[in-house]
Amino acid sequence: MSGGVALAGIITATLASWVLERATRNNPDAEPSSRAQVRALNEKVEALTAALAARDTTRGHDDAPDGGASPAATGAGS
Repeated sequence: MSGGVALAGIITATLASWVLERATRNNPDAEPSSRAQVRALNEKVEALTAALAARDTTRGHDDAPDGGASPAATGAGS
């Protein structure tokens, strides 16, 4: 009895795997990412974050479009 249940499970799993393979063929967006791809993207994000932080420290925090005045200093926002 348990052999029959196991055989039915194997057949069902094989069929499901085949259907998923056929459905995702020619669709690279449905392809799972590898750990190497995720690691490479994390390194890029860290590099961009570091570059942004370095830019902010060299320029100061006067990047506001109103000439650097914060809303608290101008009385706005209250």
